[in-house]
Amino acid sequence: MKKSIIFLFIVASISLSAQQSGFYSNYLSDKILVNPAFAGYNENTEITLLAKSYFLGFTDKNPGTQAISVTGRKDNYGLGLSLTNDYFGNSRNTGLKLAYAYHLQAGDNSKLSFSLAPGFSQYAINQTSYIYFDDNDNVITGSKESKLVFNADFGILYFSDDYFAGISVHNLTQPNISTGANTSEENRLLRTYDFCGSYRYNFSDEFGIQPALLMSITPGFFTADISSRFLIKNFIWVGLGYKTTNFISTMFGVSYKNFRLGYAFDHSFSEISSFSNGTHEIVIGYEFLKATSSPKL
Repeated sequence: MKKSIIFLFIVASISLSAQQSGFYSNYLSDKILVNPAFAGYNENTEITLLAKSYFLGFTDKNPGTQAISVTGRKDNYGLGLSLTNDYFGNSRNTGLKLAYAYHLQAGDNSKLSFSLAPGFSQYAINQTSYIYFDDNDNVITGSKESKLVFNADFGILYFSDDYFAGISVHNLTQPNISTGANTSEENRLLRTYDFCGSYRYNFSDEFGIQPALLMSITPGFFTADISSRFLIKNFIWVGLGYKTTNFISTMFGVSYKNFRLGYAFDHSFSEISSFSNGTHEIVIGYEFLKATSSPKL
């Protein structure tokens, strides 16, 4: 019983946290999920796949996330396309967004990017397996329901080859995702404000370090992710991160020619650690290199 109550609490937390970007441990390898202004950040065209499974061993309905993104740049224009799928319990959120970014030269080696990313999200819930405590509750229909809503994100990014800092706003339209007979205004997606920043310092041609910070703010909810990656020969990286949601992340990855591969393991030091085998995340990327460019970690 205790395990079930904890799971319900975690599902509710994931439902809220899915609106935020702090739950991606490998966000440095798929930055457009954090800020649409990263569209065209890399002059190469790249495609990235991300998959995350929360709290393995806890239940047969572990929350999870999958995402695929494609970004590229032409002159001063960046384009990005992202498809995300979040599921928790009997509910699912599938979103598609198209990001357009415009890049301005802001210095000899730095640029300023502005972006808008409109799109659609489909929220679905399966109530067929619910156990009823009140047969007269007209909110629970005992059927499968879904709703398609319009949404949009906005982002600003200041960046160079060695650092970046950006602010983004998610859920600009604050859509109501209520389905069926449930029309409560409490089911609106609240705006989320993200700040992300990172700086890469090279000790030599072979070794470097990249500290990073990601903060997400939704009314009544705040998360911060502090991490650092140690870079070896622009080929291998290992990292450690801390989330204010009581998680410690260990990460590693490799970059070889056009390919990138990253893995993260999130360990909770809250009560759920007694029941869970941890959270696993993997990211795979491929870059279509231009003749004068090289891949970025």
